Amino acid sequence: MPPTYIPELSSYLMVNQRFSGALANIHQFFFLTQNDACNGLMMQQFTESCVSFALNNYKGVPRGLQKGIGIYPVMCQTTPNPEVISYTKRKPDSHFSAFALPCSVNLSTGWLEYLDKTPLWGMAMWRGIKNAAKEALQY
Repeated sequence: MPPTYIPELSSYLMVNQRFSGALANIHQFFFLTQNDACNGLMMQQFTESCVSFALNNYKGVPRGLQKGIGIYPVMCQTTPNPEVISYTKRKPDSHFSAFALPCSVNLSTGWLEYLDKTPLWGMAMWRGIKNAAKEALQY
């Protein structure tokens, strides 16, 4: 499915599905935007807006019974703001059968930043979550 532009988020949305290591079907939402002026607060607002959009626009089997939602708010910057990178390193809020992995992409180098640690609630699937981000975003 080609990316769709979401005007209210000023981002492009790519949606796909994958099976996790825990055999759950994960419906993944990748929100990509570029904003060289973005700081930590703006990244937080962007992430919260992406989570809200994904949870409100998900269509399918109810979450929880072998179904989950992955939300990847991705901020692309020519030179990443240290506050944005710091925000991506924070443990994301937990949601029922959903997660958010905020990411930062350095457009000059292709380097991808996201949470390195594994949250307790994500032990079973966190490696797959990070690998999905790498496969989709790192170049």
